[in-house]
Amino acid sequence: MRIIGGMAGGLRLDSPRDRRTRPTADRVRESIFATLGDIRGARVADLYAGTGALGLEALSRGAEFAFFMERAPASVRLLRGNVERLLASFERQGVPAPEVRISVGDVREAAGRLPEFSGRFTVILADPPYGTARAPERGPEAVELLEAGAFADWAGAALLVLEHAAEVAATIATRPLWSVVKQKRYGRTAVSYLRRRR
Repeated sequence: MRIIGGMAGGLRLDSPRDRRTRPTADRVRESIFATLGDIRGARVADLYAGTGALGLEALSRGAEFAFFMERAPASVRLLRGNVERLLASFERQGVPAPEVRISVGDVREAAGRLPEFSGRFTVILADPPYGTARAPERGPEAVELLEAGAFADWAGAALLVLEHAAEVAATIATRPLWSVVKQKRYGRTAVSYLRRRR
């Protein structure tokens, strides 16, 4: 796994040795950032961060701040190492380091635990668990997240980029608190771009 573009393009990242963490595929990540376009100066949240590949890609492409949230200890260790690797790459190139914050915990508790970040993000990247033995092809965490009013308030005006199982795309598109800007499918995976309804 590697950073695809930006200042740290080509930088290799540590990836998991088991299947409990499912990093976003390179082609999906590339498509997400092509869709987002210029994100220089953006404030980005990477929720269900895993290895941090999405948020690190954003930093490489010019985001000024990234907030990572992950609950699994093994993934947090990978995430911390990958953040250090990215910041070291910036230092070697003489580029000012972006601001980074890592929070260990459950995303569904973020609104209550971290009110200081409410409405502070430009883009929120979220890749909840799906398609595993524990959550077989159902994508419930993605739907639950969209149904949580506290999370919608916390997200504010940010563009939410949500990765989920393709079969729940229609369900995602009908959540009352959110308006779908775009949906794209990649085989059994889909990505929805959403904004909170006003």
